[in-house]
Amino acid sequence: MNIELAVILSFTTLLVLMLRYKVHAFLSILIACLILGILGLEDPMSTFDSIQKGLGGTLGFVGVIVGLGSFLGAVLQHTGGIELIANRLIQTFGINRSPIALLIAGLIISIPVFFDVAFILLIPLIKHLSNQNRGMLLRFALPFLIGISIAHAFIPPTPGPVAVADLLQVSVGAVIFWGILVAVPTALITFSIASRFLVFQSTFELGQVSFEPNHEAGQKPSPNAWAVFVVIFLPLFLMILGAFSEGLFGSGTIARIVEGLGHPFIALALANILAYPLLAKPGGFSKTEVNEFSSASLKPVGIILLVTGIGGAFKQLLIDTGIGSSLAEKVSSYGFSVIVLAFVLAAIVRLLQGSTTVAMITSAGLIAPMVSVNSPVEGAMIVLAVASGSLIFSHFNDSGFWLVSRYLNLTEKETVRSWSLMTLTLSVVSFGLILILWQLFV
Repeated sequence: MNIELAVILSFTTLLVLMLRYKVHAFLSILIACLILGILGLEDPMSTFDSIQKGLGGTLGFVGVIVGLGSFLGAVLQHTGGIELIANRLIQTFGINRSPIALLIAGLIISIPVFFDVAFILLIPLIKHLSNQNRGMLLRFALPFLIGISIAHAFIPPTPGPVAVADLLQVSVGAVIFWGILVAVPTALITFSIASRFLVFQSTFELGQVSFEPNHEAGQKPSPNAWAVFVVIFLPLFLMILGAFSEGLFGSGTIARIVEGLGHPFIALALANILAYPLLAKPGGFSKTEVNEFSSASLKPVGIILLVTGIGGAFKQLLIDTGIGSSLAEKVSSYGFSVIVLAFVLAAIVRLLQGSTTVAMITSAGLIAPMVSVNSPVEGAMIVLAVASGSLIFSHFNDSGFWLVSRYLNLTEKETVRSWSLMTLTLSVVSFGLILILWQLFV
């Protein structure tokens, strides 16, 4: 069979299984891999070797990072570090500027903690601030949602950008550096737009919701603010430094040491090691308790890792069948920019199936064989274009849509009018900034 027809059949099957029959993303992508390999490879039996190679190679890197990130997030969550950041920022900015404080809190908190966990942890505080200020709930909720949404898609060690960076063979440190440079102005611009056009009084009558801590540390001392910030930002700093070690320190021993410390495995491991003496022990948590909630944090990670791994297998089959180079030639002949293609593919997959992470992994698997990364900046921009496309428009097939609707007591129409338009704004603004950086630095 023609290889291109095999790709079309496999991708069509993938979409039909996920959208029409609601088959889980992992099983859907696996079946698409089998179709592509059996129909597209000279030796159909080598399909299984390609799947094993792609899945194992991806999880060998992504699995360690996501696991270490989950451990770190669990310690911050259970010791009260997450709420401490939000409260400290609100105290610093003042009640009148608490929306911008929540925006910054969202940007920081969503780096080590998953989107849904961060939102659920802080929703009592958001409702409390709204009641105390007699303000509209969305005035306080949207800024926080802006922060956690953009950080979740743009700044590792969250699973999406880590997986895309691995599939495209881009330095995680470079993605963090450029991701922050794009995420911060995107968040501020979207905040300005949302505050003016997307905040309104919902039909829900605000009740009196008192703020109650969501962590076991309610009767235990909270950690020091400086310790929380060290644990969160140390690995980011090391990874960024490691990505630019050669340019900063040359090619000698110091550069090699800095590069080693900046490897995601070491940087995140050091943060986890420091988390116990800086956060858990002062809060009265035993090593047994830390081990228990750290282990529990891995439960929701299993599905993410399976989908990430099978995305790597799909990419490997696209390479092994030779379709990647063929598509690259056609894309070049049609004059499509790879960065625009990355954005559009991610946006289409996100609109069709709903999940940001699945959209990033699937589109990255498709585009990886077409990409020849010539510099860390170019690679990071392509990763961010995928992330930007994956944010395009959250609607009824996205679990995040219903999470926001349920916890903010919004109707479907109100959720589209606020949350969905917010994600659209994030996507458009971020991609505009990425295109500017692409023209300036690539």
